[in-house]
Amino acid sequence: MKFSIMRRIDFTVGFLLCGFLALVSKTGRKNKHNPSLPQNLNEKKLLLMKFLGFGSILMTTPMIRELKRNYPSCKIHFLTFKSNIQVCHSIPFIDKTLYLEKDSYWKFLLSFFKCLLRIRREDYEVVFNLEFFSNFSLFLSSLSGARQVVCFGGRHEYRKTLCQHIVSYENKTHVVSKFYNFARVFISSLSEDDKRLTLLEEDHKAKERIITLFKDYHIQPEQDFLVVVNINASEMSVIRKWPFEYYQKVILYLLEIKGVKIILIGAKEDISYVSQLERKIRNKDRVINLAGQISIKELISLLKQSHLYLGNDSGPLHIAEACEVPSISFFGPESPDVYGHSSDKNTIFYSNLPCSPCLNVYTNKDTRCKRNLCLEKITPEQVIKVLQKKYF
Repeated sequence: MKFSIMRRIDFTVGFLLCGFLALVSKTGRKNKHNPSLPQNLNEKKLLLMKFLGFGSILMTTPMIRELKRNYPSCKIHFLTFKSNIQVCHSIPFIDKTLYLEKDSYWKFLLSFFKCLLRIRREDYEVVFNLEFFSNFSLFLSSLSGARQVVCFGGRHEYRKTLCQHIVSYENKTHVVSKFYNFARVFISSLSEDDKRLTLLEEDHKAKERIITLFKDYHIQPEQDFLVVVNINASEMSVIRKWPFEYYQKVILYLLEIKGVKIILIGAKEDISYVSQLERKIRNKDRVINLAGQISIKELISLLKQSHLYLGNDSGPLHIAEACEVPSISFFGPESPDVYGHSSDKNTIFYSNLPCSPCLNVYTNKDTRCKRNLCLEKITPEQVIKVLQKKYF
């Protein structure tokens, strides 16, 4: 299913289902707000739900790390879409991954009912519903049978009815801090947020595949300076793309530097777009197009061997951060205050126009903007200047 269709279904059908469930909950039993918290989550099963955006899943890792630090013998299960499984398998603190299909309506419905039965059998102590304002995840967490359900507060009153504990979204707060607040419900001694993403584990087979690709393309990570470039953005918000021609100018500059090799990445649906850029670039022996050729696990292995990530605000940027790769990233439709990675090794470009950011959860990550001037105003010359000063 396309994201736009999923969004409409969640907004209409999800609203009706949650409203009905809340009505049944109010009339069928006494509503219990903020029941007493368990004294200890050790030996308990916890379920985390996050479906959209594998970059956002990576942003939950500081919170997961904190839960494991305080309750080392708790079991953490993660429910997501099948497309995000490889990311979850690379996060060391997740004990089990459950998933839903979304390729078609029938696959989704079948996997939903199967998953719901499995969830109820697991007997979870707590469900952390980490989707921002999704009705579907709220509906599912309410049917989970868990003793405690924690979710973000929102504009609909039924969220308070269907959850035992509400966490404030705090719009301008970094998303890591938003997720961190879920742990604070159960751990009163938490201090300042540790925004460092958990270092991702490397899959042996994926590592071997990348070594093979390096041999095929005559790449030597010990000698070459590898720049991974992602010119794409997911269908959730294609408006996050920095202009095609700007990437071309920056890559041509990078190819003037001895020892630099460019690796273009992307999903299968990005092959055509990435190939257009490849055709416009000289020195093709130093430009390797891997769009549609590598999995998420292989991307992790690739980034662990790379020296710089250059790309849009999207999932691969957060993988680069979780692999400790320096990055240059572009923001505008989204705010770097919420999704950016600030450190000495990273560079964030953000023009901060009066209309930015236009993508947020209150508008269901939708915008009427047809031309992303916020990204067009970030020029290739600005990026080249930073490359010269900071990375070369």
